[in-house]
Amino acid sequence: MGKQNQHALESHLINRILHLLKHQYQTQVISPQRYEPQEFRSWYETIDTARRETRRLVKKNPSLKSRMAEVITDSYPDAKAGAINQMNKYLPKDQQLTDQSFPAECPRSYDQLIDDDWLP
Repeated sequence: MGKQNQHALESHLINRILHLLKHQYQTQVISPQRYEPQEFRSWYETIDTARRETRRLVKKNPSLKSRMAEVITDSYPDAKAGAINQMNKYLPKDQQLTDQSFPAECPRSYDQLIDDDWLP
């Protein structure tokens, strides 16, 4: 896997996973009574763009798929840290997220990450 392709794949996966973590936390913990919180609508485009870009990159570079589990594992800590940092900007101090707010390992498979109809 070329370094440039691996970096691009990691970037798309980090973005996708980060926004899925934020989506899940906001819709299931912060606002479970609302299906689509107003503040969250702009994230859908980011989620979809990262999904499309990931799929496109893998289609053009099929060898990337054989290392997908490793790339997801390597990308998850950055996505998780990003989600925590971004969400904490909007949460009261007594509700701040920590490393334990999300699973230690990525809870999503590659198939879920690229599925057009899947959201947590």
